[in-house]
Amino acid sequence: MNVVNSQAVRNAMLARCIGVAELAKMAGLQPSIISKILRRDSTCRLPTIAKICKALQIEPAEILKGDDFNETQNKNLSA
Repeated sequence: MNVVNSQAVRNAMLARCIGVAELAKMAGLQPSIISKILRRDSTCRLPTIAKICKALQIEPAEILKGDDFNETQNKNLSA
C-alpha cells in the first residue's frame, strides 16, 4: 500500500476546479474513497492512485507521500 498525501490531492483538485463528486466520477471511484483520502493521508492501492492521477492529469509522484514512490521505482530499476 502507498500513502497518499491528502493536501496534494486537494491542491490538484483546486487547480482543476473540481470537487469530490466530479473527481470520483472522472476516476470511476466511489465518492467515499475520495472523501477518505481528503480527510487525512491514507493508504491506497496503486490502481486507485492511478485512476485518481489520470483524472487529475498528474503523475503519481505528485500525490504520494514521502519517498514511497521513488523508493519503489529505485528497487524496480536495480532488480
